[in-house]
Amino acid sequence: MRWQHALLHGAEGERLWNFWREQLAGPLPLLNLPVDHPRPPVQRYDGASCPLVLPPTLYPRLQALAQAEGATLFELLLATYLTFLYRFTGQDDLLVGVPNAGRSRPEFAPVVGYFVNPFVLRTAIGAGMTFRQLLREASQRTRWSRERLSSPGRRWAGAAGRRSDSSEPPRRFAGRSVCKASSRS
Repeated sequence: MRWQHALLHGAEGERLWNFWREQLAGPLPLLNLPVDHPRPPVQRYDGASCPLVLPPTLYPRLQALAQAEGATLFELLLATYLTFLYRFTGQDDLLVGVPNAGRSRPEFAPVVGYFVNPFVLRTAIGAGMTFRQLLREASQRTRWSRERLSSPGRRWAGAAGRRSDSSEPPRRFAGRSVCKASSRS
């Protein structure tokens, strides 16, 4: 992609690099979820997912809360997920992997293909932080990151020189996505 190559090697690429370098600066936390057995010495890629289906009656209430706080439903659910991870692990520095549609240019609309550009949101949860404060933080970080997604998120992670041992993924963090269920049964 010529446009992306030109972008990454110009002033805008430098601005993007500075943003992601700042986001990934310092030691990156590993997500330390309680497990029922130790990790194998070599990663096997046999993890699982844990889907959560919310009752349809909850959706309008969540939407209203998000709107009242100037956030999107996605950002509200992200803040909820961060709260869950914080309470479950006790960690105050969290990385959450988030998918992004990756179709930032109009010429991509008719093109068939996989355009997802995953990125990492790093959030620090301060002692005594209220949920509304966390929601504002999650909302701001999501917006800042999405504004700087003109380049592959993996490029920044790789360029940051992060490497871990073979028993864990390149960076162990929680992934999350939101799918709106169809109203059809």
